[in-house]
Amino acid sequence: MRHLTATLLVGLAFGASQHAQAQLTVEKGKTVAIEIPVEADTVCNIELVRGGEKIDVRVESNKKSVYQFVGREVGEETISWEGKIKFRGLKTLGPCRGDGSMVVATIESGAQKQANAAPPDVAPAPPPAVAAEESQSAQASNPETPQAAQTGSDQAEAKAPEPKAPEPKAPEPKAPEPIAPESFEVYVSNSADYKMIKKLDGTGVFSDPSRLAKVQKFCPLTLSETYDDDSLESIVEAIPGLLGNIFNSKGAKADLRFSAVSCVRSNGDRVSLERTASILVIQKSAEAQLLSADGFQRYVPLETIDGPVLVAAAKRLEDVRAQAEAKVASRESELEDLATQKSKEKIGSLTLSLPKGRENLRLCTRTGEADFNLAAGGYFATKKLRLSQNFIDTAIEKKSQIDRRKPFTSTFPDLDTFYLAIQRDPKLCEVYVDYPENLKVIIGALKDRPYELNPLVPVSEAKSDWARQRGYENFSAYKFSETISADAKGLKQLSERNVTNINEFNKAAARMVKQGYSKQQNVRNLVAFLDDEKNGSASNKSATEVKKQREGESRQAAIKRAAKNKAERVQYAKKYPFYAVLSCGFNGSNMSLVACFAGGGRSSVDTELKLTLGSVSKVYKMYQIANNRVGRMQRDGLYIDLPRKFNLRAQNASKSLTLTLKVYDRVTKKMMLQKEAGSLYGVVSARN
Repeated sequence: MRHLTATLLVGLAFGASQHAQAQLTVEKGKTVAIEIPVEADTVCNIELVRGGEKIDVRVESNKKSVYQFVGREVGEETISWEGKIKFRGLKTLGPCRGDGSMVVATIESGAQKQANAAPPDVAPAPPPAVAAEESQSAQASNPETPQAAQTGSDQAEAKAPEPKAPEPKAPEPKAPEPIAPESFEVYVSNSADYKMIKKLDGTGVFSDPSRLAKVQKFCPLTLSETYDDDSLESIVEAIPGLLGNIFNSKGAKADLRFSAVSCVRSNGDRVSLERTASILVIQKSAEAQLLSADGFQRYVPLETIDGPVLVAAAKRLEDVRAQAEAKVASRESELEDLATQKSKEKIGSLTLSLPKGRENLRLCTRTGEADFNLAAGGYFATKKLRLSQNFIDTAIEKKSQIDRRKPFTSTFPDLDTFYLAIQRDPKLCEVYVDYPENLKVIIGALKDRPYELNPLVPVSEAKSDWARQRGYENFSAYKFSETISADAKGLKQLSERNVTNINEFNKAAARMVKQGYSKQQNVRNLVAFLDDEKNGSASNKSATEVKKQREGESRQAAIKRAAKNKAERVQYAKKYPFYAVLSCGFNGSNMSLVACFAGGGRSSVDTELKLTLGSVSKVYKMYQIANNRVGRMQRDGLYIDLPRKFNLRAQNASKSLTLTLKVYDRVTKKMMLQKEAGSLYGVVSARN
């Protein structure tokens, strides 16, 4: 009996949204119909892209859209589609709903495979005379042995022996064909979490996708002699992305993660499946042997992963990994060169551990010169962090945070202090930023401890990122602002007036001083000068003349506003000649007015305020007083505007606090009356 093996692969799993996955194969020269999954309740149009071709496909209402794919050249092709409007005057078609892409693999036809595998034809032996001539010609063509060539020719003419026909060569042994891509069957647990229901078209979807765990564990099962270790690793690495496609097509959320685990236990010839995985991914030729395995009855079939699709996905992941490894090697080589040169033209970082949780990312650096400090701050100023995708994904998953303006959680005085600190507390720093020379020192000190070398960035670029994060166009703009003591807002105002460097600033400031506009050469005055200079050019006036005219108009406007405000105050004083101030506290202070109207115990009751203005009376409850329904609450109490005829009465609900009422004349600010109620249910009142 062949043994079943389970393989656990620990590595980077790519989600379904990151790679288009092949869904079918076609032989070269043949045609396959591809159904495009779009929604169309009315006639609409989709644009299908294949290589450099763009094809408009008309989709009738409530009908399927089909594209006839012809296999042209052996290899993979990506086709994509999206709804796009097709302009045809009155016959214009609107876009269909839905877009997507897929990879189609074109393979050699069966006849071509046989032709390629056939042994080469053996050429017939030449006639004797021809053979002799060829022999003579070949020898004569060798200048190093003229005598030998002549002798051979004479013998051929004298004896002309009948040459023997060459013995036919035995055909070379045919290389074994690679194992044909085999499909895999996907089984899921028969628990309620994976219950399926059917749509009208017969396809199945998950009954309740919200019950699916965010991390799905799958067990890959293959026959031991089918794949070598490298091939098996590639196959298993490709499975998570394809499982993501399958689950998404059945209504699952796109953020599911799939993790490989081992699930097989062997006891002699007996095989059983442990409960470590909710999903089984089984090589087709191994399926029959698993039917009798203990625990297999806990799973039900879900979908089939096509063999060529799986192989193509594995090949893509291998290519991605190779590119990543090449990138890492290039980065490490660059680090070595820069460190040897003691270069300070670039700055980089080392990832020492992944984010821990819902807290600020633990980013560390050391204290350095001004340029270093600015570049270090700018290293994390970009929207996309200069860290690996794995680190970023983990940070998102853990809901970690980062303060872009002050990214570092720890800054050390020197490199040695940093190294001592992370030995005492390895969790202190997740990422360390420094020059290449110091990063190399840390890598050497880490020895076998894992790390990740992140991008090496020009210091000038990191400094510009720091400046942009603070609102400046670039680092040069920041330096300009420092020179003239301006902030990013002031620099923008100058830029809008075509002043973008120190020379232009000095020229404009010189004109301002020369015209007697102002001797204070700051951004505020210069912006005002440039505006007045521009406005005055239309009427042949200097900036100083425009300024004087504007200031005169401003003074007149201020005088008019003051007169208007005074008139309004006089009118208001006539309407409300008095105002009252209610306060609650000790010794005339105001602590909390509500406390004097809210009952303090079970037997206590809330009190009220009754206010009569003219002939209208109204009673205010405690919650209305708290919400300023009566007047304006200020620090020293509640202010209530009173007309000439009024009646105000308030009752204290506190045993310990004093309710105080004061009435003032609005014009003279003179206090006309003061009353206090320092006992429970005491009353203060005033009337006129």
